[in-house]
Amino acid sequence: MRYLKTFYLAAVLFLFVIPLHAAEYTFENQKIIDISEPLSINLNMFKGKVTVIGNQSDKVIIEAKKIIRASNREEAEEVADHIEIKVTPDGSHIEIATNYLKMINRSKS
Repeated sequence: MRYLKTFYLAAVLFLFVIPLHAAEYTFENQKIIDISEPLSINLNMFKGKVTVIGNQSDKVIIEAKKIIRASNREEAEEVADHIEIKVTPDGSHIEIATNYLKMINRSKS
């Protein structure tokens, strides 16, 4: 039996010191994987929310949202660029992991 499973993976990152006028910015990604058999999912994430929706299909659709609080869009994009969402299909399983890359030359103020 083939299933369509949609995963909403919201990776939420809050900066150490956020000014009072900080806004919330959302960055969305999608990955579609063709499958030929039922599979298992392995999630490896530090923060976030996952929603699974099943259906009969031959695809897995992974929709990820990075929700960033920052003082402006440019700063939010810089932070979002350092949150990697890795999707690794391997036979009858898929691994979904978040990786927080180190930000160099970033002030804490």
